[in-house]
Order: sequence, then C-alpha cells, then structure tokens
Amino acid sequence: MNELVVVDFSRVSRGLKLVARAQELAVERENAAVAKDRTEAAVKIIAYSAAACALVIVSVGVAIWLARQRHVVEIRQPAPPQRETIAPLPPTAPQSTPPAIPPNKIKTNVSQFNSVERADLKFHNPYMSRLTAGHRFSTSNADAWEAAWCYADFHRDGLAYTLWLENRMGSTNIPTSTTDEVRRRLEITDEDVRFLRERCPWKPR
Repeated sequence: MNELVVVDFSRVSRGLKLVARAQELAVERENAAVAKDRTEAAVKIIAYSAAACALVIVSVGVAIWLARQRHVVEIRQPAPPQRETIAPLPPTAPQSTPPAIPPNKIKTNVSQFNSVERADLKFHNPYMSRLTAGHRFSTSNADAWEAAWCYADFHRDGLAYTLWLENRMGSTNIPTSTTDEVRRRLEITDEDVRFLRERCPWKPR
C-alpha cells in the first residue's frame, strides 16, 4: 500500500529567507565598517588641513606684525646729532695782494708784507700765530717805502686778535700802545712786546 508523503514548502521558503537575510546583514555590516573607516580617514584629513591652514595664517600674521614693528622702529629712531665746527678766523689785519699789473704800467699806493711764523721766532706764547710787517710804497716802481707798520696775530677761544706793535712813518718811529685787557687775555708781558718789536721783519729802506 502506497503512503502519501506531504512536504511542507513553507518551512523551506522561510529558511531560505532567513539565510538570505543573514547574508544581507553581513553585507550591510561590511559596508558600514568600510564607510566608518572612510569617514574617520576623511575626518583626519580635514583636521590636518585645518591645522596646516591655521599654521599658515599664524605665520603670515607674525610676519606682518614684525614688519610693522620694524617700520615703527625705523621711524622713531632719532637722527644722528649734527656736529658744528668753527673754522679758525683769519687775521684781522689787511694783507691784500695787489692785482696783476700790465707790463710798463705804474700803480700807486702799493703795499707789501713780510711775515714770520711763531715757530721760526721761538716765541713761547701759545696763542700767537705770526709776526708781520707791512710796507706802503708810493708807486710800484718805488725803491723805498714811505710808511711801515708791524703787528702780531693771535688766536684764542675761536677769536682772532691783532696786537699792533710799531708804526714807522718815514724816518720817525711811533710805537703803538696795547691795552691791558688784551695783554691779560693773550698773556702778553712787556718783555714779550719788546721781544716781538725787535724781530719785526722790516724791508730795507
């Protein structure tokens, strides 16, 4: 006698569905893990990029600040002090050089000068510079002078002084007096005046 076998396909179908769902869940878990790894990598990249940008911004800011500070220092730096120098004063006594005279032309009232430096005189006064004798001739062709005068040049504290020693008008000698104030300032004694008068560089007459 044949037995009837009844197969319940609903259970088989349910089992296949469970297997398929399990596979889907495994695929989803794998995809989720891959997505998580990608997200973490992207977050790290973004963080590194942000840090690099911040570093660049800070560097630029520091460079700008240093440039401004340097500019301020250059502006506020005081100018070097100016030094003033005082040129020595020329002698007050006239020592003019006559202009060139054309040949065969006679000029009147010609003055000539002879000078001796202090070192050549061996004069001890530190303020004296030179001893000079001036001579006036009636014409450029005259052999003898008509008048003559002698003076000494002194310099002290940036000022120039002329100490007149003697005038000679023809054959008459007229000594020139000197003030006591000038003598004290230049430390000149009566002996110094006599010493200088004796050494005036007169021209022969």
